[in-house]
Amino acid sequence: MATDANQVSLYYAAESAFNETPDLGSALQELAFINADLKVNPVYQDSEEIRSDRQLAAQPKVGEEASAKVDVELSMQAMNDFFAACLGSAWVTVTSGAVTATIASAGQTITLASGSWTANLANARYVKVAGSATAANNGIKKVVSVVANVITLAAGSLTTNDAGATLTVTAKYVRTGQTLTTFLLEQKFALMDAGENRFKYLTGAGVNDISLDLASKSRVKATVNFMAAAGAYSATTMGDGSNLAKTGLPIITTNANVATIYRGGSAIAVPVMSLPLSIKNNLRARPALATQNTLAWGLNEFDVSGTINAYFSAKALVDEMIAGTVSSLEFALNDSGGKLLNFYMPLAKILNGDPNPSNKNSDVMTALTFRALGSDALKVLQLDYLEP
Repeated sequence: MATDANQVSLYYAAESAFNETPDLGSALQELAFINADLKVNPVYQDSEEIRSDRQLAAQPKVGEEASAKVDVELSMQAMNDFFAACLGSAWVTVTSGAVTATIASAGQTITLASGSWTANLANARYVKVAGSATAANNGIKKVVSVVANVITLAAGSLTTNDAGATLTVTAKYVRTGQTLTTFLLEQKFALMDAGENRFKYLTGAGVNDISLDLASKSRVKATVNFMAAAGAYSATTMGDGSNLAKTGLPIITTNANVATIYRGGSAIAVPVMSLPLSIKNNLRARPALATQNTLAWGLNEFDVSGTINAYFSAKALVDEMIAGTVSSLEFALNDSGGKLLNFYMPLAKILNGDPNPSNKNSDVMTALTFRALGSDALKVLQLDYLEP
């Protein structure tokens, strides 16, 4: 029976060790996708023998190269494992537990009776507040600062004073790090004849880069590129068959689910048509004798760059480009269920982007390319994720 693309599915699981033999006792997580290209390519070299009859004497196999390119329509949760792997880190969850607090709406502050845990919260860009008697004081809030046991939130976050509240404040974030995480990727071709190798899998698959496509009047799409250590076909799944279902959460769209874009803590004054973002983990292969592909992946310099395609109605961002200004760039995605995914680059530098009247009967646009930098305290990129 011919293979039907509409009956192909994709699954993954994090490895506990690089390129480990798949554990048949593990459940795999299904991933929604719009394209999944898993490749296992033998590498051959031509013999250099000189022959009088002009023929190629041999073409021995000298290794393998395995990789995957997965395109998805972004929804909440679905990409969190790959985002963390691309940043070379893990998600950190911080919670206060139930603690006595005072809410002051005039200063938009929450003062906690006990604040020793807030040292970890200092990195959070958003928090979830629960427990206030005033419903509007609860929910996901943008953080301005955390000093000792006082959390200052963005204007309008708190509407009513609450002097004796028992609150729980929660944050979850991942920042640029130095840890390698690899995955098993498995593709199932459901309609292949029984007995055929209807499963294709890759092991030692590291996230090399993630590209986000945020364009007006469109779905938010992402492309994940993996470098893998090995791949093969199998008649049986590498999991235990009890696969975890796709999230089933709504697709994020740019017309409804992209919040304010901030530059230096203030909303960008010009309308933005698109904002493509490139997050590069930049893996490096380590070839060795008696190894088909690689011993492991090395971690090259982490790199984040993108372009703010903006209408030219003010020149503040162009002035920053000319001055070489380094400042924060931040934007959040949300969905209809209230979930939030925030992208924060504390040290972003606009490299170029002069206004361009490209042709008549059109808007003047500025394609402001930027690159994110980092320091000991301010990491190149941080993601915050919270659910109501």
